[in-house]
Amino acid sequence: MRAAVLFVVVAALALGVATARCPNGCSGHGNCGRYDKCACWANWQGNDCSLRTCAYDHSWARNYHDPHYYSECSDKGICDRATGLCDCFDQYEGRGCTRSSCPNGCSGHGKCRFVTDYSLASSYAGWDAEKIQVCECDGGYYGPDCSQRYCPRGDDPMTVCNTNNLEIQSITIAYDDDDGGVPQTNYDEMVLSFTDPQGEVWYTQAIAGTWTDADSAANIVAALEALPNHVIPSVSVKLDTATATDYLKTWTVTWDNPRNIGDQNTLGCHIAGCTSKGCQPYYLQHRQFAKTTVAGTASDVTITSDSLFEARDSSAGA
Repeated sequence: MRAAVLFVVVAALALGVATARCPNGCSGHGNCGRYDKCACWANWQGNDCSLRTCAYDHSWARNYHDPHYYSECSDKGICDRATGLCDCFDQYEGRGCTRSSCPNGCSGHGKCRFVTDYSLASSYAGWDAEKIQVCECDGGYYGPDCSQRYCPRGDDPMTVCNTNNLEIQSITIAYDDDDGGVPQTNYDEMVLSFTDPQGEVWYTQAIAGTWTDADSAANIVAALEALPNHVIPSVSVKLDTATATDYLKTWTVTWDNPRNIGDQNTLGCHIAGCTSKGCQPYYLQHRQFAKTTVAGTASDVTITSDSLFEARDSSAGA
């Protein structure tokens, strides 16, 4: 009888060893391997795989030797192991605390933008190119958090208003002419932008026929005068026929309305095209092409040069 009991006890112990389990069965987020150790699945950790892993991104400042190595919560937050979400420190936000926050959320008077959204920094490709954000203030507001307002502005009462006070700017579009062939216009649309005294930027709709339409100056006038809020009540535009060639055109813009007397911000001239989904105002890239007869061949054999005739210069200046 004693032998039988001993056999049952030994068998029970053997069965217990054979059916040993990993901690918490790896919590359903891992595989139980040898030596009762969990091999956790992706985004889970801990001895029983019950803890979540938070998002990683370039560290803001990790250490001297490798300051921007990938780190959990970008080293600017604490990972909540229950949810897998980062609790970011003040002034940081986003998945993995990857972005800096704009001051006071731009106070409700601006947009939070990456520094690369600004033309002067559009080519910047550093580790923080899509991490640092700054406020782009609405018209009438300024400051790092767009909390300050511009006061009303006006011309000096002592200014003598006469025709000499009219602002005159020029818009020039020029193409390379290295090919030597006679260019033909493919697309000739452009967009102009105007910054008012309050800092608000206004964009015209696409201006078509700038190269081929005899009334190109009238098209520019119509586009500028159609800007909202009558920011440009009236303006005069004239094509400079004396300098116009197959490769170059210049228009002079005269600010002839009392609301625009004195120095004006320089017009922006945009010809690169805006054709991606949601891009406004939508317009096609300004470009030309040329067909040149190849020497020693029949007259109907031509070579088409296209990319060589993208506009190399577009400017608007006072």
